[in-house]
Amino acid sequence: MLHTVNKSPFERNALETCLRYGKAGSVILLIEDGVYGAINGTRFAPQLEKILGTISVYALQPDVEARGIQDRIMDGVKLVDSFVKQKADLAEGEAKLEEIENRLLAYARRNSLRAVRGSQEKVTVWSKKGALQLPSKDKDPKALQAVADILKRRGLYEKFSYMSSFQVAKAIEAGELPPDVATEILPYTTREDVWRLYLAKLGQWK
Repeated sequence: MLHTVNKSPFERNALETCLRYGKAGSVILLIEDGVYGAINGTRFAPQLEKILGTISVYALQPDVEARGIQDRIMDGVKLVDSFVKQKADLAEGEAKLEEIENRLLAYARRNSLRAVRGSQEKVTVWSKKGALQLPSKDKDPKALQAVADILKRRGLYEKFSYMSSFQVAKAIEAGELPPDVATEILPYTTREDVWRLYLAKLGQWK
């Protein structure tokens, strides 16, 4: 889970809350005045040092430089360039995982195996000859859209489409759903502050 802090920890308690309740594997991103929380030697430094082994902490480099504190950032806090690198490393890791999966599958097919065992784990291989496959969005988006259009004409699209939680919430907020339907859904909803990160090449967004 990503936690974004944009207020100075000397004025608000957002950073302390993240440090107190953040779970292992979470990410804390400090932006705007929130980057003051990454300064070495403050009363927040010991708390940050304590969680750095389990929670990743990043600070937005332009905000750090704008406040002239780039030489005071504590060890273990990565600037946003490192954050971008981590995203790239993740993509590289996913590519390597796909390569390993393909090699395992080829090995299993070559030796007619239903399972491939390692020293600690087992990979089960499922297969079916002549299995019917729909076009994928990546390989043939036009064909996939054609299938969707057929289902829509037949009144079957909603039965097979994926529900978009974002669109449902947006429809409730806009009053686009019948009141009784919205009333039935509301008990399952929560109110939260939501932040999203989008990566793009330099110069793509202005």
